[in-house]
Amino acid sequence: MNAQALLSKLKSFPLATAAILLIVAGGAVIGLRWNVISELKEENTRLERQTSQIQANVRHGSTLPKTLESLSGWTADLDARLVNASDLAGNLRYFYRLEQESGVRISDVRQTQATAPTRARGQPAPLYQNVGYTVTVTGDYASVIRFLDMLENGEHFARLTTYTLQPSRTPGQSAVTMNLNLELLGQS
Repeated sequence: MNAQALLSKLKSFPLATAAILLIVAGGAVIGLRWNVISELKEENTRLERQTSQIQANVRHGSTLPKTLESLSGWTADLDARLVNASDLAGNLRYFYRLEQESGVRISDVRQTQATAPTRARGQPAPLYQNVGYTVTVTGDYASVIRFLDMLENGEHFARLTTYTLQPSRTPGQSAVTMNLNLELLGQS
């Protein structure tokens, strides 16, 4: 069948020809628009999630001032427990108060160099530093343990890095000597 014959056939059935052309055009439009519909569905899903998150933020945002107040109080409590590396007299007073309350005898206490915690490259500067101490205490075993407990649960945050515990070399004496290396958390 040639093009002339096909054209005459189509002209003899104008309603069927128009319907076929309409179906082909509709199919082409639907095919082209199908991608747009799926993209719009994805966008709609993303916007619904974002709306839900915003609504949750608004709903929970009413407690933010109260939470901020609590965090500020906790931060103030934390800051009150920090040592100042440059206040050597005040820091030594802390150890001598522990000595008096625990019943041990401190024969040596020295502050070592304060060091900032290590940080990964690109991280912000640390807020705190480690203030090191070397302490030698002598007393009966119970007093030395009481000193450690008071240090651990004391006014400042303490971390014991190393220690040695030696019994007294004098016969009949129950004293022990403990050499401590520790760090107190300090202000940067």
